[in-house]
Amino acid sequence: FELPNEGKGTPTRYTGMTWSGFRPSDDPCTYGYLIPANIHAAGALQRVLILNDRVWKSEELRLKASKLLKEIEGGIRKYGIV
Repeated sequence: FELPNEGKGTPTRYTGMTWSGFRPSDDPCTYGYLIPANIHAAGALQRVLILNDRVWKSEELRLKASKLLKEIEGGIRKYGIV
């Protein structure tokens, strides 16, 4: 396995952010929460919400995307800013 812990990566706890096993370069992550990847995910979720408001108009999608966006942004603020 390229990741420790039988391929599961180093133990982590809930942060609100998305977990990554590998960097964009395919190198294994020592720490599973890549702040740049989470910033990118937050931006993508913001655009999903805009598209949903203009095109799809799905209440379920709005609720799920908003919740995930809030969790990721909260994790970035709490753990990603020094």
